[in-house]
Amino acid sequence: MSRAALIAVLTDARTLAAPHDADVGRELDGHLRELVMGPLHPSACAILFAPTGPLQELALDTGWGDGFLDLADRFDAAAATAAVTRARITCANCSMTACVIDLDADGLRREGVVGTLGLPMPAGPSARLRAAVASADARTLHEINLELVPCFCPVCAASYCAAHWRTWEEFDDDGFHDAVYGACPHGHERLLQD
Repeated sequence: MSRAALIAVLTDARTLAAPHDADVGRELDGHLRELVMGPLHPSACAILFAPTGPLQELALDTGWGDGFLDLADRFDAAAATAAVTRARITCANCSMTACVIDLDADGLRREGVVGTLGLPMPAGPSARLRAAVASADARTLHEINLELVPCFCPVCAASYCAAHWRTWEEFDDDGFHDAVYGACPHGHERLLQD
């Protein structure tokens, strides 16, 4: 899987680089944290693995140049399969961001009206899901899984940011959290997150 491969490459690079250069170690730590929290755009750390980039210069200065070549090849292979597609859906009322969806080969991460949702995709995303994210098609994303776009009101056929949704939580008889519901600015109610 692309995320696992990127984590392995960055971890190995950190193991080799950190003892020699604390700044490079901290930068790699930052990329690893970002990758664990959600999809990492490989371009964010590509400069580290570039010819004459910080890792190659450090590797040549400290005697692990061959190790760097292996890491760079592994990074290139992982980055090629870790393409992230991002959808930014805007609010119909104020044009602010209502929802952001990142999709890569390993899964989907959504941030929006009711917080963050991560969905792993062991078999990879479907062509329909990829196309809907690529075109920021909130209606199709809602049809696929209504929790992907809690910002979308199917009655209005419009999306709204958190400032324009009125949300409330419901609990089952035992007091456990059951679901989050909301009403759009026009009063249309829907389940936002189960």
